[in-house]
Amino acid sequence: MKKNKKILKLIIMCVILLIILVFIYYKVDSAKKQTGKPLTPVVDPKDDDVLNLSGFGVFFEKYDGYFKSSEIAAKLEDITINVLPKLYNEVKEYDDENLKKYFDENTAIIEYNFGITNFEVFKNMIEKLKQRNIDLSTSYRLDLEKETFSNDSDKTGYAYVKYNVSYKNDEKINFSVYVSKDVSTEESYIINVEK
Repeated sequence: MKKNKKILKLIIMCVILLIILVFIYYKVDSAKKQTGKPLTPVVDPKDDDVLNLSGFGVFFEKYDGYFKSSEIAAKLEDITINVLPKLYNEVKEYDDENLKKYFDENTAIIEYNFGITNFEVFKNMIEKLKQRNIDLSTSYRLDLEKETFSNDSDKTGYAYVKYNVSYKNDEKINFSVYVSKDVSTEESYIINVEK
């Protein structure tokens, strides 16, 4: 009998504790709702250290080439986050002579990354970036301009689309990309800076 009373007292204490915890929870939750503060913090996309991508569904819907939209997105993401900032930081102080030397020594990698095989095209791209004078490592958003997509572009065997990259200083740079429809094409991607 004594044992049953102890168990009953223990159960009653647990129920009372549970009621108190539920009451405290509802009071705190009610106070949060009344203050108007969000229950979860809102992160500014400029500060989340992730390149936000938009519009790549157009390749899934309209592109009839070899590459998957996820592969195209990964390529442009890598160019935006890693390749272009590193390249630009290396050459931004170069004069024409040093830029030409850099191009000659790195032609294969420039062709692989940007599809650029001509020095004048490369020089033009670097000049456009110099005019913008943006820290290219601060990109936070890449948007394909879906209305510019062409599955059959002016370059035979390539789809074409324009895109822009937003930077944390609220500036944008416009780019264009030709994406090969055939895996055996020498330049799978041809990327350039637009005006």
